Amino acid sequence: MKKEDLMELKDTGIPFSEQKQKDPSEEIFHSCYISGRKRTNELNIEERSEMLQVRGISFNLEEVNMIIMHVKDVLVNRYRDEGSKERIVCFSFNRDKGTSEKKCGKNRAERSKDSFCAPCRSELIVSGLFTDKNGKPILKENEEGENSPVFIFIRGKGVKYFPVSNYLNSLYLMETDFITDVTTSDDEDLERKILNNKKVVTNITMGKGETQHGEKDVFSFSIGKKLPKEVTLKIMELSKKHLNDFVEKMNWSGGSKDDEKDEEDGKKEEITYGKEDDDFLKDFDFEIIK
Repeated sequence: MKKEDLMELKDTGIPFSEQKQKDPSEEIFHSCYISGRKRTNELNIEERSEMLQVRGISFNLEEVNMIIMHVKDVLVNRYRDEGSKERIVCFSFNRDKGTSEKKCGKNRAERSKDSFCAPCRSELIVSGLFTDKNGKPILKENEEGENSPVFIFIRGKGVKYFPVSNYLNSLYLMETDFITDVTTSDDEDLERKILNNKKVVTNITMGKGETQHGEKDVFSFSIGKKLPKEVTLKIMELSKKHLNDFVEKMNWSGGSKDDEKDEEDGKKEEITYGKEDDDFLKDFDFEIIK
């Protein structure tokens, strides 16, 4: 039989192909999360409870650092099934219309008027370049044996939402020298929204948040080292270059939810940051970070 004999039936075959899940280390954006319990991960490494983990890259950390690239506020309607596993019934990446085809309310009060939309909540996704506390990029070896940058992200949802939101607000209010030509209040607003978060290293540790069920682990943020203008501009270039990658990873409208594994789930991996140098720009390899 020739393959041409099958073509008449091509539209009535099995409507999907084999879906191979990526190895966590092969992802472009790696989830940073707080492990809720001790477990052995996909790489057969033990993740200790109440430690920061960078999925597929680095494990059992007390601190994670990044330079922020993208921030996205999405809407997610979740519920827990009988096995206490979270399920998503509606998702909106642009906060306009959800995967349920329902139009999104502009705020929580408006959404609460619809019984289906009432449980929907805002979640913040923040991605960035994985660095040490001084802003030196942490590199991984790619398939070609070359060093490449590592991009990570955090998800501020539930009790984790407000620590993320409050930190981003503090970055917006942070007084810094302007990089763009700021002549109007709109110009200033745009720079504060887009560039302020790229002017510093963001230090991430663990804190506690109060809920009706007691204390829960949350991310705790602080503003770290201030970065030279050249680095901020390079991060902006990176953000533009990887915008489509970010959208592809975080926009679940197409049904990909692989990184829901990052929540509530440590042998410690050693990381090499490269040579110490007082001149930060010498260590920020502009050829590698591209």
